[in-house]
Amino acid sequence: MPCAVTLAPASTVVTSCSGNSGTHPAPPTPASTGPRIPFTPIPRPLDTGRVNSDPCGLLDLEQLSQLDFGFPDDGAAGIPKRKKLGCAWNQATTVRVSVTAAAPSFQATTLTELAANHDKSPDRYAHWEESSLDGLPVIFSWRPGATEDCEAAVGTSTTEVLYVDFQRFADLPGDPPGKPRHWQGNPCGAAAKAAEFVIGKLRDGH
Repeated sequence: MPCAVTLAPASTVVTSCSGNSGTHPAPPTPASTGPRIPFTPIPRPLDTGRVNSDPCGLLDLEQLSQLDFGFPDDGAAGIPKRKKLGCAWNQATTVRVSVTAAAPSFQATTLTELAANHDKSPDRYAHWEESSLDGLPVIFSWRPGATEDCEAAVGTSTTEVLYVDFQRFADLPGDPPGKPRHWQGNPCGAAAKAAEFVIGKLRDGH
């Protein structure tokens, strides 16, 4: 399954993006997750209209760099690909992040429904954690057999779920030196950070 994920000093990012290969930002600060909160009601629902209108604008290069994506001068910028219900960013041989609205045909469209699926078939989940981000309920989970792959299901309203997935690929021969590994062994931390970035963009409206 897919994901999470304070920013590094601006000067560090600017220097790297301007052509000084090999310079990466300091390790990212973990997302500010909170304790489990009820799935309903949601006092401050999130307007997710941008997920339909401009999904690939929900994560910028600076944020992707903190999700273990390289910079353009590293030869792998994390090119976004528009999807039917969102966007995915892929960096070959390294990481993948996707942000999508729920697909009613095969995904739970509320956290209540998702939790009911878990209660009915807990063996379908190797990891299950209920938490919160910015006053929104979140469920972090991954399927049996999944490695370095975590999905954050964010309850944006009582009737909507936003899925943020983080996946790290296994190291391969020939991978570039200095390949970022801040989130290695902690895919749900990366999924949480990505979700935090997306929530912030949607809250700000730009």
